[in-house]
Amino acid sequence: MKKKLVALTLSAVMALSLIGCGSQGSGGNQESSKDSSSQQESEAKESQEATGKEESSEEASGDSAGEPVTLRIWFQEPSLGDEGKIADYINELPQVKDLNVKIEICKWNWDRSNLPLQIAGDEQMDIGWDGGSDFISRVNMDAYADISEYLENDPEFYNAIPESLWLGTTLRGGIYGVPTYKELGEQWALLIDKNVLQKTGIDAASIKTIADAEPLLKAMQEQSLGAMYIANYQESLKLGMFDAYDFTPYYLGVINRSDAAKVENLYETQKFADYVKLMYDWNQKGYIPEEALTDSVNWVNSQHELYGNYCLRYCSYAPYTEKNNVDYDLEPIFLEQPVVTNDATRGSIFGIYKKCKNPEKAYQFLKLWNTDPEIKNAITWGIPDVHYRLVDGQLEDLNKESSYVCMNWASGNVMLSYTTVNEPKDKYEQYEKWNQSAVPAADLGIVYNFDEVSDKVTNCTAVLEEYLTPLILGFVEPESGIEQLNQKLKDAGVEDVIAAQDAQYQDFLQDK
Repeated sequence: MKKKLVALTLSAVMALSLIGCGSQGSGGNQESSKDSSSQQESEAKESQEATGKEESSEEASGDSAGEPVTLRIWFQEPSLGDEGKIADYINELPQVKDLNVKIEICKWNWDRSNLPLQIAGDEQMDIGWDGGSDFISRVNMDAYADISEYLENDPEFYNAIPESLWLGTTLRGGIYGVPTYKELGEQWALLIDKNVLQKTGIDAASIKTIADAEPLLKAMQEQSLGAMYIANYQESLKLGMFDAYDFTPYYLGVINRSDAAKVENLYETQKFADYVKLMYDWNQKGYIPEEALTDSVNWVNSQHELYGNYCLRYCSYAPYTEKNNVDYDLEPIFLEQPVVTNDATRGSIFGIYKKCKNPEKAYQFLKLWNTDPEIKNAITWGIPDVHYRLVDGQLEDLNKESSYVCMNWASGNVMLSYTTVNEPKDKYEQYEKWNQSAVPAADLGIVYNFDEVSDKVTNCTAVLEEYLTPLILGFVEPESGIEQLNQKLKDAGVEDVIAAQDAQYQDFLQDK
């Protein structure tokens, strides 16, 4: 009885919070009922119908007569209505029929707050998107199946994705998902409007560090050519220091790349002090506008004049970033090599849920999705000549207000995807070259555990939110500002947080 009540509750919750799954043309929004007592029953029934969940154990697993195995795949973006059509199209492809599976495309509509309840219940869930710290938490909650045994016997698939990406999904001695193969790391750069650069007469090749940008800023100021945009959040630190340090979670600890010996407190390093002094100097000289303290500015925009004419901006770079969604020419100025970080490897992952009744079939479909361009492009872009057409080998969207969307960066092997008509044809070749040039972070593959110091992490994070931004944008006198920040962090328990990180890092180094 208890199990039935959980299932009924789940169905009602899902009817309210999900748009649903698509297969055999099914899908669509659920309607609310005014009567709360009958609402749960009607919504449970509607959710079951809309998601194709006429679900017996035979359908979920395929019957002995060779019926296709149903696999329900959960994505993170909203439904726009055509998921059923896409699923039907994919299910008719010969390679999918040969695998003897039938997929359903399910969407969370961004909100996954009910996911723990969903995973614990009877809802059929076979494959699902995850990423970052949420992925780690769910692995620790035993939500995903370990696929390392499959991969050990399948070098073809394992070698189709760089090993550094597999490291990101390796926890507790197992591999708990298939990472999205896209750009592998992070690279911080300055982007300058080429017209502005030309007017200043500054050679971009002369800028090797952020401090080297001062002559450019001075020339821009003298000619009223705009200002520099430095982000008003913690990641702006990477612009000034990412060439020297690997950052650990919460922007508290760093590992010096020169020796990679230990985790140390970022805010007590000389590098941090030098950066703050530079920003203060620039602020005094008028290179950093006052609104930078509060404004959030997109680094690329076709009408950059609307954003205070920020003609020099910092960004996290990937190949052809300077060509994305801009109608003017940008010059990237690189401040470091690409670095493969834990965040980058865990940014987008599809795992097989532990409760999946056919994990081997789910694994085989994940392999197909990540090695077969036809499957990848169908899931990402939809049906040829319905949702898109090819123009000289590149994709042109046929629906400006598309009835189907699946974000390319979060759905399988990006390297197999079509480029769009507004992208360079060699985009993914450049991604490959860029990936090969990336260097691994010293702690790549580690999973830090903050359980014993979680309250102190929370306290330190609150301190950074209050004191860090004005300091790193040059609005606070450096010496007193750094002293105050470090005292507040010590009071919040930063020394214990750094000690916990370093102890785990030392164990990680011994096990490597």
